[in-house]
Amino acid sequence: MKIRQFCAPCGDKAWTEITADVIEIRNNPSDSEILLNDKTIDLAYIYIEKDGKWRNLAMLTGISVSGVTEVLPQNISAKKLNLNLKKA
Repeated sequence: MKIRQFCAPCGDKAWTEITADVIEIRNNPSDSEILLNDKTIDLAYIYIEKDGKWRNLAMLTGISVSGVTEVLPQNISAKKLNLNLKKA
């Protein structure tokens, strides 16, 4: 499953695509954590494709969030990887 991570409150200018290989839920006494590929994620900054648009996962699950959009704006592009490859 492909997801997009974008944190507008953090000043992100582009989203990052992540392949969700392993999704895990850990229940703690006070709350629950969601791990994606063994890393804790904040649903407020995760977008999944639904009905042809990239929608905020926290909002889809009914979690109250602020500072993020319901749909990932189309004018936001993917982060470009900066690969410094040396010639052999």
